[in-house]
Amino acid sequence: MVDKLIKDGNVAVILSTGYAGFSSWANSREEAEKLMFDPEIAQMIIDKKNMLDIIDFAIEKYKNNYVSAFIYELAIIWIPVGKKFLIEEYDGLEVIMFEEDIRFHQA
Repeated sequence: MVDKLIKDGNVAVILSTGYAGFSSWANSREEAEKLMFDPEIAQMIIDKKNMLDIIDFAIEKYKNNYVSAFIYELAIIWIPVGKKFLIEEYDGLEVIMFEEDIRFHQA
């Protein structure tokens, strides 16, 4: 089970809002989950710590994973506990897609 920062029934999910993916560029699904839910990094973002310090912390903590030094900004999105979602990435920018937002085609 991955550690998560939970407040008022919502989970803090970390997203990159710039030119380098955060969890979407991870080496594995397991590492991606650790990155997107990391409670220490989430709290640093909430506390408005210096972004360079946050990125340095993430790089040091996840040495065996790809965490880019070119991450421009990280943000927190609060998602209700148990709600299904995925993170889509384009050119480093990560966005949340909820299960009900995904449009499937049928053959």
